[in-house]
Amino acid sequence: MLVLNRAIPNQRRRMILNQLKAALIGIGGFGKSHTAMISKLASEGIISCAAFCEPNADKFEKERDILQSLGAQHYTDYRDMLKHPDLDFVIIATPIPLHKRMCIDALEQGVPVLLEKPPAVAIEDLDAMIEVQQRIGQPVAVNFQNTSSQSFLQLLQSIREGRIGKVASVVAVGMWKRTQQYYERNNWAGTLRYNGEYVLDGSMCNALSHLWQNSLLAAGAGDPEQAQPQWIEAELYKGHPIESEDTVCAKIRSKNGVLVHMYTTLCNENNDTPYIKVIGDKGELQWNYDQSLRLTDGEGKIHNFEFEKEDLMRNMYMNLIRRIRGEETKLFCDLAACRNFVLTANGAFTSSGLVHPIPEGALDIASDETTVTTAIKGIRELVKEASEKQQLFSETAVQWAVRTQRVDLRDYRQLQLG
Repeated sequence: MLVLNRAIPNQRRRMILNQLKAALIGIGGFGKSHTAMISKLASEGIISCAAFCEPNADKFEKERDILQSLGAQHYTDYRDMLKHPDLDFVIIATPIPLHKRMCIDALEQGVPVLLEKPPAVAIEDLDAMIEVQQRIGQPVAVNFQNTSSQSFLQLLQSIREGRIGKVASVVAVGMWKRTQQYYERNNWAGTLRYNGEYVLDGSMCNALSHLWQNSLLAAGAGDPEQAQPQWIEAELYKGHPIESEDTVCAKIRSKNGVLVHMYTTLCNENNDTPYIKVIGDKGELQWNYDQSLRLTDGEGKIHNFEFEKEDLMRNMYMNLIRRIRGEETKLFCDLAACRNFVLTANGAFTSSGLVHPIPEGALDIASDETTVTTAIKGIRELVKEASEKQQLFSETAVQWAVRTQRVDLRDYRQLQLG
């Protein structure tokens, strides 16, 4: 194990000033958002940006120029960048297949990590990352931003306080519209593997992964151990001409007996606001992606919570910064807190066996001069019916749905694709 000695005069002076040295790997894609956040925090004197790594920096001139204006040194090889003197933490905003190796390499250099979601998509990869993190002891925060919102934290607190009684089920619905242009954004969009590495890019492991992560956290009232998936039944479908899924329904039983029902699709006519319902024997809570929260008590009375507007990415940065400083002990979302999500996603692929194509006759396909849009006919009505009855699509009357198998997840240790 290699841990760098950070107790040097320059480091102590920076810590006294409460300013940490950050570095960024990847400035394209979501790395653009990280560039903006780094610039904002640097302007406030909270961090400085020491370095960034991007082999194709000329493609992202704006981000390159912002980071260089902050004094950041440009690297084309992240392994060289990790040797930059006195890094306090590194942000990894690269394609999914690169997360595991980069995160482990950073940890083995003794550098804490803010890792873009999902941390990994194969359970064996995530377990390897967790092992290294626990052995070395440096924190890894995973940028599931919605775990940091006051509304979601209040949801978990309300469950723990028993405000809806004993929780029986969690129902989550996410219905977004994604065009062919979305799948042309990079070489791995919509694929299962890229360059021999798992990607599983779809509604579950990428676009609506926040919904899956938060739903499983809600099942255990924030305690991942209580929410450990015991088994899963899942149906994976695709309307777009892709390799991976764009539509999923799943039923998961947690260790504490809570049933989690998931419905996600990228074949909707519009982008509807995703939500999570937590149903107890004395009422229900509904948390929405717009950070609103509603409690319906046992008498049917509705109570709406109000929250101030907040910057969720900033929350994640400040949480890790305070953890590095020793001002906080708990991260909003660490690697171990993501294990239930990755395990569930892997089990979903195994349960479905295949990603089942939706017949063309069940699709509305429209094209214009810029792109092609694909929507499943009647998807809103189907999801409404299935979610209210807590059914899989194959348990409804829809003709294209396919029955799948139940998969035991208690000893599931390696991704098994059909």
